[in-house]
Amino acid sequence: MKRRFKAAMLALALGLCSCFALSACSAGGKPAPDPDAGLRRQVMHASWAKGYASVEELMADTDFAGLIEVTGVVRVENSGAHLSEGSMAMPATVFSARVLDAAAGGQTELEIYMTGERTDEEVFELADDPLMASGEKWFIFARQNDNGTYTILTGPCGRFAYDEAQQRLTQLMIAVDQETGAVNAKAKVNADEIPNGAIPPMTLAEMKDKIAEAQAK
Repeated sequence: MKRRFKAAMLALALGLCSCFALSACSAGGKPAPDPDAGLRRQVMHASWAKGYASVEELMADTDFAGLIEVTGVVRVENSGAHLSEGSMAMPATVFSARVLDAAAGGQTELEIYMTGERTDEEVFELADDPLMASGEKWFIFARQNDNGTYTILTGPCGRFAYDEAQQRLTQLMIAVDQETGAVNAKAKVNADEIPNGAIPPMTLAEMKDKIAEAQAK
């Protein structure tokens, strides 16, 4: 079922924070070398309109759920719009991805719409929802937009870093370092350290079981 993409899903607070991205090898999330190494990083802070506290809640709004690998950039929309004073438009990047393991939805390839853009000099992205890059593998929950692209549900809620060696998934809101945008899929998190509303880490098999349970209800 297609759903209209709603920019209102996030209210953007544009106090642009700038820094230079560090060259860091973030296990499992971003490949080495880091595609943002040496780039000036500007971030927006988003207030998300809806949260998801369980896999069942994510599945209620999902058209596709599964493990994907990013293969490239299809196009950039509104490039540089964030640099124009008074502009309400935001740059957005559409990534291509191939489906490695579909848990819900029969797609084999996707185009994924994300707020932000990466240029030769800077990366502009949401602090808690950094842009993907070619070669990265993620487990995502996404809805289909009217133009055929997909939007990951509430950014850091619907995206999970993938530790391939351990077959382990960690929700982005737990795995991301908002200061640098680095993602650590191997981060060890104690139960008392998991933020309110976050989904605890689990294996890929456990995730697929939870999705199957949600579909059966």
